[in-house]
Amino acid sequence: MFPSIWNWPRDCGLLPANIYLRHCLLAVEKASDIRALISFRTETWLADRTTRLEDYLRQDDNRVYEEVMQSIPPPYLARRFGG
Repeated sequence: MFPSIWNWPRDCGLLPANIYLRHCLLAVEKASDIRALISFRTETWLADRTTRLEDYLRQDDNRVYEEVMQSIPPPYLARRFGG
């Protein structure tokens, strides 16, 4: 296993940016391939290398997922990030 991801140690507490994560989730959902969505959510790991994206999103009864999906990009990025 790699000692770091872009030189971030496991215990750094780094989390995905909500707006960017929303953009990624919307993109994979638009692909209309349930296998791709499942793969993205279950095979993507946070910087701690122990937490799957799926587990992160389900924290606090899906509160994290709801916060991510309610993130609104700034106006100058709205079109690029799916509004």
